[in-house]
Amino acid sequence: MRNSRGLIWITASLCTLFSCEESPLISAQDDKSNSLNTISNTTGTFGPPVGQGYELLFEDEFDGNACGCNWYPRVDSTYANGKSRNRAENVTITNGMVEIRYRQISNNPVIQTGGGLISRQTFGYGYYEARMKFFKDSRGFHQSFWSLGAGVSSFTRNMFEAGLLPRFNTVIEIDGVEFDSKPGSQLEANNLTYIPIRRSQGARRMGQPVNEWTIIGYEWLPGKIKYYVDGVLKDSINLIGDFNVYAPQNIWITGLATPTYVSPETYYFDFGGHEPLTNPDAKMQVSYVKYWAKRSVGLNLLGNNSFEYVQQINPTTTRGLDDPIAWIEPFAPFQPGFNRDASKVEVSADAKDGNNRLVHQASTPYLTTTKQTLYAIPNGLYKLTAWVKSSAHVIPSHMSCAGYGHTERFVNIPTSNDWVQITIDNINVTTNQAVIALHSNAQANEWIYVDDVQFVAK
Repeated sequence: MRNSRGLIWITASLCTLFSCEESPLISAQDDKSNSLNTISNTTGTFGPPVGQGYELLFEDEFDGNACGCNWYPRVDSTYANGKSRNRAENVTITNGMVEIRYRQISNNPVIQTGGGLISRQTFGYGYYEARMKFFKDSRGFHQSFWSLGAGVSSFTRNMFEAGLLPRFNTVIEIDGVEFDSKPGSQLEANNLTYIPIRRSQGARRMGQPVNEWTIIGYEWLPGKIKYYVDGVLKDSINLIGDFNVYAPQNIWITGLATPTYVSPETYYFDFGGHEPLTNPDAKMQVSYVKYWAKRSVGLNLLGNNSFEYVQQINPTTTRGLDDPIAWIEPFAPFQPGFNRDASKVEVSADAKDGNNRLVHQASTPYLTTTKQTLYAIPNGLYKLTAWVKSSAHVIPSHMSCAGYGHTERFVNIPTSNDWVQITIDNINVTTNQAVIALHSNAQANEWIYVDDVQFVAK
């Protein structure tokens, strides 16, 4: 289930199968069963803890009408030196559920294939749940439900280039469940950070699946993750130090083929379930994926809000400075006139918060934007603030909020050599989403500095 390093190619057949209109967001009153420990795991939903103000803001019950709007297929070949691959045709919708199949390539029995889906939207703090049927009969199939930012390395490149996704957004991985199909295998949960390097707090066992169908839930809170199986709290982990990072991440449901394990040098990950399957009906099934969120007054919903996140890929490669992690930067030719290179992060002793600050600047006239799109957020009043500095500008740079259900609002960034806080107050979100942007249409060498951007419920 780890993040792929290949590109996702959306095939014409899958797009046709999954074509639809955008599904409306679901309000809390539409959900008739949102409490744990009250619903049979063969029908219905457990949902988040009761009495905490959660609203159901996303659901896909795979009725054949919504999948194309909500998901990308996972297609890559990063495992087992290419002997394990993920293909779009292995993911189908049958009888109101998504099926991810294990297959061997007919003309090359050495290569096994799986597949998966990755949500188009990102999701932040809240409660995540999926109803799943695992393949258990023999080794060779790694099945999972989890969260991780995808980024350009695993989506179609044109989604990044069109300004719809951050170039880099692998911040925190929450493994709601991992299950290897080997006999006697247990459900496992895990969490990892990618800031500044990839590290895990360690897998935790949650018991064997008891029934034919299993409902997996995980609650992501500031500084904590709680893991549920069939409505029962199985584990709770505190996020401390480098593990306490935040940015809205994508939802993944995946089934990976895990061929015979040879050595660490030969295969990318050892999931412990290796052997080619011979069962032609090997498949993982998911009947729904749902997400709830709640209004938490004063809790910042923006990821990497102070531009501190940096990833050390190897001794010579660092991410997060040329392209701020979790932030979108439109650029030409897909966004005419935009100069992505004019938006960057720099390390500075003068940063307002932490060690880094966002900079807009170029040696020639430039147009640039640094933005973040928040999905599936509770409706209501919000406040947007940022700390800024600016040189004198012919056309003032500005901060804006759009896509929230009303006319775009903005505030100009004033000329100042000292840090000044700017504010857009009483933003009435009615669409369960918002686009926060910092925008410059500037002359050569005109600059702005930005730090500590906050978007909080009032």
